[in-house]
Order: sequence, then C-alpha cells, then structure tokens
Amino acid sequence: MKSKTKRIQEIAKETGISLATVYRAATAPHTVSEETRHRILKIMEERKVSVAKRTRHTRRPKPVQRTDRVVFLVPQLAFRTVEMITEEMMHGIQKVFSPRGIDLVLYHYAWDGDAASPLPSVLNDQTVDGILLRPPANRPLLERFCQNRKAVLLGNGFADLEVPSVMVDDEAAIRMAMEYLFELGHRRTAFVSLAPTMLIYRRRLDAYVANLFHRNIAFDNRLIKLHNAWTTSVDEGNAVYKRFAEELLTLDTPPTAIVCSSDSFAAGLMAAARERGIRVPEQVSITGFGDQYFAALADPPLTTIHVDQRAIGEVAATQLLQLIDGVACPTLSLIRPTLIERRSCAALERSK
Repeated sequence: MKSKTKRIQEIAKETGISLATVYRAATAPHTVSEETRHRILKIMEERKVSVAKRTRHTRRPKPVQRTDRVVFLVPQLAFRTVEMITEEMMHGIQKVFSPRGIDLVLYHYAWDGDAASPLPSVLNDQTVDGILLRPPANRPLLERFCQNRKAVLLGNGFADLEVPSVMVDDEAAIRMAMEYLFELGHRRTAFVSLAPTMLIYRRRLDAYVANLFHRNIAFDNRLIKLHNAWTTSVDEGNAVYKRFAEELLTLDTPPTAIVCSSDSFAAGLMAAARERGIRVPEQVSITGFGDQYFAALADPPLTTIHVDQRAIGEVAATQLLQLIDGVACPTLSLIRPTLIERRSCAALERSK
C-alpha cells in the first residue's frame, strides 16, 4: 500500500499543482483559490486521502519571576508622629508577609520631590513584586511611583486616583467627635484643620459641615480655621496655634468646643488656650484625631479619634498579595475608627 505522502505527491504530479499547494488546500484552505481548492479536495476525496490540519501553537508568555520582596515607600519627614505611624503600619504588614516568606524593604523618599526626581533604586532594578506606599502630596510623583506596578496606598490624597487605597473612615471619625460633643451639650463647635487640598482633609471638613446641617445648627464660617501647609515646623506650628486660638476665643460668641483634624492641632490649641488663661475643658472642650503617642500625656489628656494603623497595614498588605497573585481588590477600603475619651472635654453645663 502506498504511503499517504506518496499518494499526495502523485496528486500533485497529475494535477500539475505544487505539493505545497496540495497540502495547503487540505490544511489551510483559505490560502488557496476556490477553484484550485475544490479541484484538489475532490481528487483527495475520491482517492480517500486526508491530511490532518495543523494546530497553530501560540507561544505562552513566560511567567513573571517572583522575588518575594515588597518595598514600603514612606515620606522622609522629620516628625516623630510620621515615624510612629509608619512603625505601626509595619507591624500589620509583617503580620501578613511573615507567614508567606515575603521580605519587606523600607525606603524613605523625599516628600517634596517631583515627577522628575530619580526613582528609588529598588524600583529601577525590578527586584520587588509590588509596592506599598504612604503617598506624597505631589500627584505626578505618586503616579510615577505606581506606574506599571502592583501598588496599594496606605492613605490617599486624590479622590479620582484609581489605585487601591486603605485608609481610615474620616467621615465616620469626625461624626463620632461631633456626636460626642453634641451629647455633652455643645452646639457651637469650631473646626481646625489643614487646608482641604488632600482628600483626607476634604473628607474631614465635609463631615464637620454635614453634621452641623444634620443637627440643624447654624453654619458660621468664622468657626473654621484651615492652615494651608502640608508640613509645619515647631515654630510655625506654635504661631498658627496661637493665632487660631486668638481668632476663635475672642469672638463675640466663642465656640464651646473645638474639633481638630490632628492631635498636633489639638495639643497646640490647648497650650495656646492655657497661655490666654482659658481652661480646658472647663471653658472650652477640644478633641484630636489620630491618638498619637503624646495624646495621653497632654495637659489635660486628650480625647481623640484612635486610628488603627496596624489594621491599615494588614489590610493593605493582604490586598497587595492579591494583586500579585492576579486577584482584583477594592479601590477603596475604609478602616473604622474609635473615640478615645480622656479629659479634654466636659459637659457644657459644667463649663459655665
């Protein structure tokens, strides 16, 4: 019996068609004219000759080499509060990474850098699987850090930035402070914060205003004090605290309580009020935000919003591992805050 190859060669010779064309008519018919294809296939059918069609194999992309290393980018700022927050976050991150054998690389970047600044070497050499990032206030720099990388932000200053972010529920935090003061009888409450150029401070300001309207309390723009800076030196901070205290406490009808968007503002205002002979909480109640290490040591100990930075680190690390494993994660995850009651607030009837 003649081999299949021999019979196909005979068909090619008899029809005067090249052997390659005969093969293509059987395996890739769209590459041969209709008339020639029908002629060849008819003869092959009559002689019971068949050719298996070739399967086109696509080259699979090489799997990305895992390094089991993640870099944690944090801003270089000469403030103990920043360092403490980073340390707390790292506890949560390590809780997730250690069982998986993931190495964490800590890298401090210049907080005031721009998009033209050299990238950290750890990002240039492609030796990490992803990044965790305490974001800068500079959006172009933030976008450059995250470009073409698996990234999760611990905090977020830009509402429309589509990078997974984990942050405290700022609106719930301010609502807790406002409700607490309302229950103590306070109806004229001031708000002190950084300017709302970043998302977290916009959320806190919006929550303050929303709570006034929710309780049908008249809005008074004189009770809102905003400092237009992302970082503040000790000397500058003291000057700001004194100015805000003077502007608020010398009003015809001064506030009976002040909600601050940070513990630094709260502690500074308490000191400035004391210099003016105003007693806290007897004459004005003050709340902070963050529950920093000095909050319990303030005079008086500061009532404040506690932010679970370890939980933020834990959730962010978990989400980054999901991204590395090819699993989608939420664009925004909010961590529930808690109110820590100390002695910087008093019921209004006791402060008369």
